[in-house]
Amino acid sequence: MAKRKGNGLEAGLQAVTQGDYIQARAEFGRVGVDEALSESRRAEATRWIAATRLDRGTLLVGLACIGLFLLVVGVAVLKQPH
Repeated sequence: MAKRKGNGLEAGLQAVTQGDYIQARAEFGRVGVDEALSESRRAEATRWIAATRLDRGTLLVGLACIGLFLLVVGVAVLKQPH
């Protein structure tokens, strides 16, 4: 993992553009608790944390699709003549 230049929001935004959401959330988290920064920068970091959070509905739909796939494969295997 490459070290990103910049601090706080800039590093987080760079991580988002590269698809590294874990690192981006870590950067935004550091900005969100830094009392030395302005309230608007901390609020923006909080909004980015919320925007990069994994949506629960997406996760449940993905798990349901995997379950349906396994069910179809299981039924197809069991219906095969021996």
